[in-house]
Amino acid sequence: MKTLFLTLVTIGLLFSSCSNDQSTKEQHIQAVNHIAESKDLSGKWLAKLRISKSESIPFVFEINKDKICLINGEEKVEGGQVVHHKHNTLIELPSFNSYLDVEKTSEGLRGKWVVRNKEGYYVDFDAEPYDGYRVFENAMPTTSFDGLWDIRLNDKSETHVVGKFKQSGSKVEGTFLTNTGDYRFLEGQADADSMIISSFVGSHSFMIKARTEGDSIFGQFFSSKHYKVDFKGVKTHTIEMDDPYSLTYAVKDIDSLIVDLENIEGVKTPFNFSQFKDEVVLIQIMGSWCANCYDEAMFFKQLYHKYNNKGLKIMGLSYESSRSKKQAMNSLNKFIEHNELPYEIRYAGPARKGATSEQWHMLNKITSYPTSILVNKKGEIVQIHTGFNGPSTGELYTKYVKEMTTTVERLLNE
Repeated sequence: MKTLFLTLVTIGLLFSSCSNDQSTKEQHIQAVNHIAESKDLSGKWLAKLRISKSESIPFVFEINKDKICLINGEEKVEGGQVVHHKHNTLIELPSFNSYLDVEKTSEGLRGKWVVRNKEGYYVDFDAEPYDGYRVFENAMPTTSFDGLWDIRLNDKSETHVVGKFKQSGSKVEGTFLTNTGDYRFLEGQADADSMIISSFVGSHSFMIKARTEGDSIFGQFFSSKHYKVDFKGVKTHTIEMDDPYSLTYAVKDIDSLIVDLENIEGVKTPFNFSQFKDEVVLIQIMGSWCANCYDEAMFFKQLYHKYNNKGLKIMGLSYESSRSKKQAMNSLNKFIEHNELPYEIRYAGPARKGATSEQWHMLNKITSYPTSILVNKKGEIVQIHTGFNGPSTGELYTKYVKEMTTTVERLLNE
C-alpha cells in the first residue's frame, strides 16, 4: 500500500509539471528519477538537437497519454504516437514522416531524430525536464529585436529575407519571410544584445542566432546539421518582397497537360486537366515533406469544407523527397491521414523543381513547393500563386486568406 501511494504521488508530480512552467527543475528531475525504471515519458521536455560539436538547436515538446505535442510559440503541433519497446521508445511525429528514437536516463532523455525521407539521416539529441525557458535561464536583454528587419543572407545569391520578430521582455517569437514562403513559428529569448530563436516540427529544425548594433542586425541561420549561413540587415518599417502572383505564369493553355498520376493506393490514372471544365479547380503543387505545404493544406481544407458543395474542386499533386517510391507513398499517406485532408491528393513524382517545371510545360517554371493554380469554369488559368506565407506571418497570411476566398467565391458565381 505504501509503495502504491508513493507511485501515485510521483505520477501526480509529473503530470502537474505539464501545465505549470513555474515548477523547479529539481522537482522535474526528482520525478524523472523516481520513475526511471518505467517507460513513462509524460511531461514537458526541453530537447537540444546536437547539429555540431559547438551548436545545438533547442525545442520543446510535451508527452501526454502517449501523444506528443511540439511547441513553437503560438504553434502547437499535436498527435503522433509513443510506442514503447524493451530498451527504447519510438515517438512517431505528427504529419511528417520522421520520428524520435528515445532512451530514458537518470538525467532525462537521449536519442535521435530520424528522417525517413533522407536515407541515413539522423540528428542526436538530449532532453531534460522543461523549466520555463527555451534558451537562457536568467535572461536580461539590453536591446530589442521587436519589429521588421531587412536582411541579406551571405550566400551566392545574397538571398533577401525579412525578419519579423515580436519581443516581450526576454521572450521573442518570429520568423523569416522569403519570396517563396516563411520559416514558420520560431520561439526563444533575448539576453544582453543577443537572441536565439528556434523551431522544430518534424520536417525541419531551424535556429536563428543574432545580435544588434544600433539599427543593424548580424547573425547566423541554421537548418538542422546540413545548412548554416551568416546574415546581416537593418531595421525597416515595410515588407518588400516579390509579387507571389507574378513569379510563375502560363505560356500555354492548361489543357495541353496530360500526365499519369497515382492515388494513395498506387493506382495510375491518365489526367487531362481540360476535363475539369464547368468546375472551379484549385490545383496544389506540393510535397508531404514541406512545412509551408502543410500550412497551405490546412487553409485549403477550410476552403474545401466551405465551398466543395458549391462547385469547388481541390486537387493536390505531391512531389516527394523520398528516394524510394514506397517511402514516398508512405509519407504521403501519413500526411493525408494525420491531417484528415478531405480533398484528393495524388503522387506526381520526385521533388525536383527542374523535372516539375518540365512536367508543367504550360508554365514558365516552378520555383517553389507549394505553388497553387486556380482554374475557372472555362478551363482557363486565372491565378498562380508561388509559395505560401502561413499563420506565423500575421497580416500577410490574413490578407492572402481574404483575397483567395473572395476570388473563389467570384469564380463560383460566374
